[in-house]
Amino acid sequence: MGFAGNVLESINGIELFYIIGLFIFIIAFITLIYRTLRISKNDLNSYKNSILEQDEQLVNRNEKTY
Repeated sequence: MGFAGNVLESINGIELFYIIGLFIFIIAFITLIYRTLRISKNDLNSYKNSILEQDEQLVNRNEKTY
């Protein structure tokens, strides 16, 4: 790892920060997957429809300006 690896290896207890960082990443990833799988189909359809409705409004607005 070169210079950075040598400096980090010389710090006592640095392994704890690696473990904490990995733990935070795993918890965040599991939370993200859990929340994604728990979204109801109705919510997903409302998200999809809202995007399509906004697009239709923009098209209609542009047609009126010409």
